[in-house]
Amino acid sequence: MSQYLEIIKKVHSSPYRFVLVSSGGGTNAISEILKVPGASTSVLEAYVPYAKESLDYYLLKQPDHYCSLDTTLSMAAKAYSAAKKIDPDTNPKNLLGIAVTASLATNYSKKRRA
Repeated sequence: MSQYLEIIKKVHSSPYRFVLVSSGGGTNAISEILKVPGASTSVLEAYVPYAKESLDYYLLKQPDHYCSLDTTLSMAAKAYSAAKKIDPDTNPKNLLGIAVTASLATNYSKKRRA
């Protein structure tokens, strides 16, 4: 079982509900959260826009960098908006949009930041 089991249990027993969006290396977080009993009380939706084209589609734009704080914040904002639509009866203070981007080894050259 996950080394984060106790933390995830606390998340599931909290009043918070969230949409989780993950691209790249952060996708393992989704399976870790979902395999702990009680996930349906906190996880509203999990989305993995893995390919560049999918993330472009999700964000409705092509980000300057796919693995960056700006991209992650855009993903989280969209996830929060989705949480409010999926669960309009929950107080918005208890809804979250959570996002992660993480770079993985690839078989192509990555853009470098200036």
